Amino acid sequence: MLNAVLELSEHRYVSPYRIAIVYTGLKETEKAFQWLMKAYQDRSVWLIHLHLKVDPRLKTLHSDPRFQEILRLMNFD
Repeated sequence: MLNAVLELSEHRYVSPYRIAIVYTGLKETEKAFQWLMKAYQDRSVWLIHLHLKVDPRLKTLHSDPRFQEILRLMNFD
C-alpha cells in the first residue's frame, strides 16, 4: 500500500497526511512525523478535515511530544 501511495504521489497530489497515516500503520514513527510536519507546512486541509487531534489512526502518536508540538503549532492544544 505504501509503495502504491508513494508512486501515485509522483503523478498527482497525495496529501502528506495520508502518507503519514500509512507510515503510522506500519509503526514507522519517524517517517510518520516527517510527513505530518510536511502536511502542516503544506497547510493540508486534511489536518483539520480529519480532526488530527482525534483521528484514531494516529492514536499511537498522541503521547509523543512531536504530536503535541504539531497540535500546538496548529493552535489545537
